[in-house]
Amino acid sequence: MAAPTISVLSNSSRIRLSWAMDKTGIYRSFNIYWSLDSGMAGEALLASKVPNRADSMYGNNRIVIYDFNRSDIGVTDNTEFFVRLKGVSASDVEDAANPGLTKLIQLLFPNVEQNHPAQIYGWDYIKNLWKRIKVTEDGSLNTNITFSPGDIEIGAVEIKDHDTDTRVNVTDMGGGDGALDTQLVGAIRTAQSVFSAEVLTNAYVYSSSINCQRYGQAIFNAAYTLGDEASCEFKFQFSHDNTNWYDQVYETLGSPIVLTIKEYALSASASNRIAIPISDMYIRMGIKATGGTPTGTITADITLGWN
Repeated sequence: MAAPTISVLSNSSRIRLSWAMDKTGIYRSFNIYWSLDSGMAGEALLASKVPNRADSMYGNNRIVIYDFNRSDIGVTDNTEFFVRLKGVSASDVEDAANPGLTKLIQLLFPNVEQNHPAQIYGWDYIKNLWKRIKVTEDGSLNTNITFSPGDIEIGAVEIKDHDTDTRVNVTDMGGGDGALDTQLVGAIRTAQSVFSAEVLTNAYVYSSSINCQRYGQAIFNAAYTLGDEASCEFKFQFSHDNTNWYDQVYETLGSPIVLTIKEYALSASASNRIAIPISDMYIRMGIKATGGTPTGTITADITLGWN
């Protein structure tokens, strides 16, 4: 029989034994034996056919609980003794050849209550469940905390961007004091390339998606060089999951209101700046040529920020 976990709750007169075990490979009931000898020599029956039942806290486990008085076996609170389980099958046959782990019941001084071992639980507010708090081998509470030197350094705490190593600036106020710079900095003001001398085609070609979480405005700078095509057209698409994309539209009043995809057109070489309010997770740019044989190119970048 696999050794179950046993806990003992006792005071000067009464003892509660609790065995926690896996749900699989268990017996229908158990006989409990006790002895003054650690090898269980001369062991005597303490209780027979004690049932196992579902653990109310851990539904996948089984538990065996037995309460008795010290006087039931003629010992005092200053007497150490040992207990162990022997499984009983469904046909009421004891498995004497595979006894459970022997457990020492320690002496107990008058008026002192003990719990061996103490099970302390703390509430996990993230996962909304109770978890056991670890206790070290010497019986002290485990208060070890692991710090990552890459994020917390002696003398300073660095606040970083979620995806990069961009740090938040601290403004020097003199006298050794500093103030948090609440203006978003770092990658937020750095232009990201969208297209680099991209040769136009007669069908829309889209840029890679751009993660614009935590930002409120996208500024596109586009430099178009006219080729043999009649004009260049471009538009913007938005997505919440980086998979499904939706066109930017404008409304034409009427009954019903008409929604039309918002497209931008250039018929001559030019450099333009377009500011787009955003509240989506991702954005991308699409470009194409209209008329003629496309040979023109476009170079574009995006700067994310707040308006």
